Amino acid sequence: LSLLKMEEMPVFRGSEKALESENVAMESEGARLIVEEAMKEDDRPLYIAFLGPLTDMASALLMEPAIAAKNITV
Repeated sequence: LSLLKMEEMPVFRGSEKALESENVAMESEGARLIVEEAMKEDDRPLYIAFLGPLTDMASALLMEPAIAAKNITV
């Protein structure tokens, strides 16, 4: 981010490992942020970019299944 002169851009850590079970979330800063943003009262779409596995998205869905009905683009 410093090379892009975007130091003010917030960065949230994702899960350090893959899901251990398809039914158990791996809570992380990233997964909690996805849930928080998706549950806001806002009609605009939520765009989420990942630089690796989608563990945080899967965990967010497990933590709050209601986000599946939200306008999210991954």
